[in-house]
Amino acid sequence: MHPQYQVVPLDAPAAGQGFTFPIGGAVEVEVLSAAFTFTAAAAVANRRPFIEFVDTFGNTFYRAAPSVTIAATFATVVSFGVGTNEYGTASGPSMGVPIPALRLYNGLAVIGGADAIQGADTFTNIVLYVRQWPVRDD
Repeated sequence: MHPQYQVVPLDAPAAGQGFTFPIGGAVEVEVLSAAFTFTAAAAVANRRPFIEFVDTFGNTFYRAAPSVTIAATFATVVSFGVGTNEYGTASGPSMGVPIPALRLYNGLAVIGGADAIQGADTFTNIVLYVRQWPVRDD
């Protein structure tokens, strides 16, 4: 069966919370890219945004995060992509992180979050670009 490609916008979570893209139904999904704007509130800790691929029990089997952090009061567009190289500087306007090509099935999920997240930090403009295949019963 031929894959289909789709842009998947996600709703912004409440301040201080991460987001989840669950894989469900009769499809397998490969996340080709993910991007969001992360805005660090005024609290003093540096943040490191990430995405994690998790199994049906919530255990992380792959984690992608930039090597640099975002300081308080900065807003940064953070992008993740298959086949990309890491780019960006600490608290810069944008940063990018490579991710592997992983084919995800029903019950798995992609989670976005940040180390040292504060209660007023926000994720906005969350969008994924995915390749998906219908699953057939043989």
